[in-house]
Amino acid sequence: MKILHSNHGKSRGERGMAMLYALFGASVSAGLLALLIANTGLDAQKVAAGRSRVEQRFVGEAALSAASIKLEQRLANWYRPDTWLPDDGEEWTSIPEARERWGLAGEGDWQDVYLAGVTMVPTGHSGGPDGRLAVTGQGELPGRFKAVGWRVQLLGVPFATPAGSGSPMRTTNRMFEVRVVATDAPTWDGVLETSFAWTAEAGFTAALDELSSADRELVLGLDQGGWDPFGEPVGGQQLRRHERRRVLSRVFQVSRTPTTQFAILYDDDLEINPGPSMTVRGRVHSNADLYMSCGGTLRLDTNYLRAMGGIYRRRKNNTNSTGTVRVRRWVEDPFDPSEPVNWVRMDSRSQLGGIEGNISGYDSAFTLGYDANGDGDFTDSGELLPFHVGALDKWGAPSGYAVPDSQGFAHTVGYGDAHPENVSSVALPNLGTKQALFDADPSVEGRAQVDPLTGKFSPAAAGDPGLVAGFYAANADLKIIAGSPIPDASSPSGWDWDWSAYGSNPDASDPADPSQWVDRSTSIKLAQQLLGHEAISVDFVPDTRQDHNRSVPGYPGHLYPGVGVVKVDVAALMDLEAALATTSSFESALMGAGYSSSDAADLVESHPGLVGMQLHPANGLLYAGHADMDHTPVGGEKTSTGAKAKGVCLTNGEVLPGDLTVVTEGSLYIDGDYNKYDHAGNTLFDADGNVVGSPVASNVSAVIADAVNLLSNAWTNTKPLSGSLPVASETTFNVSVYTGNQPTEGSAYNGGFENLPRFHEKWTGIHCYINGSFVQAWQSEIADGTWSYGGDRYKAPRRDWVYDTRLLGREPPFVPFSVSAREVITF
Repeated sequence: MKILHSNHGKSRGERGMAMLYALFGASVSAGLLALLIANTGLDAQKVAAGRSRVEQRFVGEAALSAASIKLEQRLANWYRPDTWLPDDGEEWTSIPEARERWGLAGEGDWQDVYLAGVTMVPTGHSGGPDGRLAVTGQGELPGRFKAVGWRVQLLGVPFATPAGSGSPMRTTNRMFEVRVVATDAPTWDGVLETSFAWTAEAGFTAALDELSSADRELVLGLDQGGWDPFGEPVGGQQLRRHERRRVLSRVFQVSRTPTTQFAILYDDDLEINPGPSMTVRGRVHSNADLYMSCGGTLRLDTNYLRAMGGIYRRRKNNTNSTGTVRVRRWVEDPFDPSEPVNWVRMDSRSQLGGIEGNISGYDSAFTLGYDANGDGDFTDSGELLPFHVGALDKWGAPSGYAVPDSQGFAHTVGYGDAHPENVSSVALPNLGTKQALFDADPSVEGRAQVDPLTGKFSPAAAGDPGLVAGFYAANADLKIIAGSPIPDASSPSGWDWDWSAYGSNPDASDPADPSQWVDRSTSIKLAQQLLGHEAISVDFVPDTRQDHNRSVPGYPGHLYPGVGVVKVDVAALMDLEAALATTSSFESALMGAGYSSSDAADLVESHPGLVGMQLHPANGLLYAGHADMDHTPVGGEKTSTGAKAKGVCLTNGEVLPGDLTVVTEGSLYIDGDYNKYDHAGNTLFDADGNVVGSPVASNVSAVIADAVNLLSNAWTNTKPLSGSLPVASETTFNVSVYTGNQPTEGSAYNGGFENLPRFHEKWTGIHCYINGSFVQAWQSEIADGTWSYGGDRYKAPRRDWVYDTRLLGREPPFVPFSVSAREVITF
């Protein structure tokens, strides 16, 4: 998988072959080789030597291809801390001469890279019982002993591409070498010795000669066994390669790109079909198809509009091709007001007229072009080039514009493998780790169990399955877990439930074991009670998209009030932490809450553990989840869907304590202005979405949830099941949104990008300002209510949504990176 517009990328056919090898590696050629051998009826002993060489080669190449995929997955910060940042003073501008390669002496040198479907022993090589290679689902590979050893190692130091709106994506790069040893030796001894010589075969030499100067420099200076990759002696004597093994190495340039470099990034089909006119600024990418139509005018103010599939000037759920779509011609920096602005219309079906080949307008379906006079060219008046060629002309740089040499692709519109850029997928990490809790391996002791009513954790009993936390819950410095709501006639809402809060434990042997987290519930609840700051609570949000029938079977008279949420009052959390900062501030806050000076002093003395308690997550990651969230279908349905989806509600978040990312596995609601002001009280953006003041001094934020819901400043949390909609008021959300949606199926529309964040009020004519970025990375699993307009659902706002240019230089904490591995050379 490759990302963006590398000039050195492989062709689609070559990538297809790499994937074929990866699939081939999944079975390590066992079934195919066994079938060939069986059909030919040849005596295995007579062809053992030749067969061994072929098998070793294919097994080695399969391992390399599989390893490249694993590199992309494992090196995303989703799975491990960011270790690519340079030390102080270290430069990122270039790769120095490659370092000496690692030895193979200890197990600590091996990384978790493996062949899919093959049982690998943890020492870095594979071997089944009785000297056979075990293949999952295939039985054992017949024949002599075969083993695969592998190693992944770093080469050089990290280096980065420049940041900037017009330059290539801001990426961090690092070189990796994957070495595979395949053998049919009777024992493993000696197979992994490092003293083997490089080979200088003709094919390898030719491949080196074809490298660009930049890539050629990456492998210069590599020394193994006294020979360099070009077959020239470096020092010492050439050592004879082991006769019964095949050694293959592949050097990758692995690149990590923050997903916040895109204004819009969709893993599935991207549909943009707003009713009112709308302008989209920033990079737009779909890993599938892109559909565009509108009621008014849709403007795409960008120099990057890409789709892995096709680009279509119509809706997906019907053949309507309406409104006006204008796309800006390419300039290096579309955010620079001094750059020229040239809009070129992407014609709808009616705008293109009744010419031959007009299916849905000027788009990917316009494949043959229009040659009006049949003279074989498309240069005469009124004639049109096929879209995949004509798009380069229509949305290239303006006439006379000086395109910098550093720009590899100076055209705004690109799509599919028919395009010169060879647009490819932006590989997203596995986003399933937003889930709070997973069932642990029952053989692993010390995992946690949870009280479903309180959210309290304790060590699981020996032999019990227990629970393990997902990535975000494990890494958050503040995690809040709510219990299950239970009917209670004495409660105003008819329900009663509780929550627990935890901090990270730096001494935990396993951060993913919730029973090792630091329980702060009692301290926070006591501080809230003493000072009157209800920073954390539980509540319900009426959500008519999720459920219209809130009655709960078995509890007559008790209506389920809405989606159950952990409610986090950001301002109250800040006030509470400030009040507890010092002994004197604690006493002052107590007296402000009505305590006498002597009572305040006594309370401070009797509760020393409250002083200095940190509430905001130091690492900028807050997780809110639910102990009873169910991902397993019961009777064909999950028990945590509909109104019982559950999630988190953020209130009073106009000012954030710092860069902040909030994650939940269900629904997330932002109630009112969010991240609108800096700590000095200044607005972060003007009416056009431009940053006000120094962007470094302002906080960047993100929310990651199954569904993201935006509630205006006028929201009172009393929306009725039916009747008139509550009227919204102007609201600003400065946040990057990572969320899911429902697919468009047949004529049923999913709401498109314009409704990716969900609304619940009557916004007609009212501005909703969003400054950030949008990533659709999955189909909503918990908050699975289908899109519908009007009625008791919502009315659309005036969408003033722009890309937050501060994200060009930084990203919110723990947002996922797209990771790609580009092959530099194989030898």
